Amino acid sequence: MLELFFKGGLLMYPILLCSIVALAIILERTFCLLYLKKHGLVEKLTSIKALIEEQKLEAAQKKASLIPHPLIKELGHSLANNPRRSVMEKVLAHLGQKEVRKAEARLTVLATIANISPLLGLLGTVIGMIKAFMVVQSMGNKVSAAMLAGGIWEAMLTTAFGLSVAIPTLICYDYFISQANDYATQLEDCLNEILNLLEKQGFFRSETFKNK
Repeated sequence: MLELFFKGGLLMYPILLCSIVALAIILERTFCLLYLKKHGLVEKLTSIKALIEEQKLEAAQKKASLIPHPLIKELGHSLANNPRRSVMEKVLAHLGQKEVRKAEARLTVLATIANISPLLGLLGTVIGMIKAFMVVQSMGNKVSAAMLAGGIWEAMLTTAFGLSVAIPTLICYDYFISQANDYATQLEDCLNEILNLLEKQGFFRSETFKNK
C-alpha cells in the first residue's frame, strides 16, 4: 500500500492531509454528539420542564440557576423576573441557535474535504496521464502496451485514493448533519413546551404592557 502511495505522485500528499483532517473531525464530532445526547442541553431542559409541569416554578428557577449554561441561566433569570412571552421566546431562541451551531461546528470543513478530495485525485490522474503520454511520444515506435498500461494505472491511483477519502467523509457528513438537525428539533420542541406550560399557568406578563 505504501508503494502505491508513492507511485501516485505529489498530489497524494494533500489527499492524505485531507484524510487526516477528516478523520480528526469525524472522531471529534462523534464524541461531541454522543455527549450532547447523554448530557446535553435537551436533557437538562427536560428536568426543568418536569418541575414546571408540577408548577414548582421556584424549584425550577433554583435548579436552572445552578446549571452553568447560558441558555439555562437565562431561563432561570426569566423564571425569576416574569417577562413577556415574546421577550423570553426571542432570547431563548437566540441562545438555542448558538447551541445548534455548536452541534454543526466544523461540518463545513468535512463537506469541503468530501468535495475537493476526488477533484485532487482527478487532477493527479490528469497530470499523470499527461506525463505518461509525453513519455509515449518521446519513445515513438518503441512503446509497448505494458509500458502504456503501467503509466495509466499509476496515474489513476490519485483518483482512487481521492474517492476512498471522499466517500466515507460524505457519508459521515450526511449523518452528522441529520443528527444536528434532530438535536435542533428536540431543543426547539423542548423550549416551546416550556413556554406553552408557562403560558398555560398564567406566568407571563401581559403583552398589553409592552409599550409602557
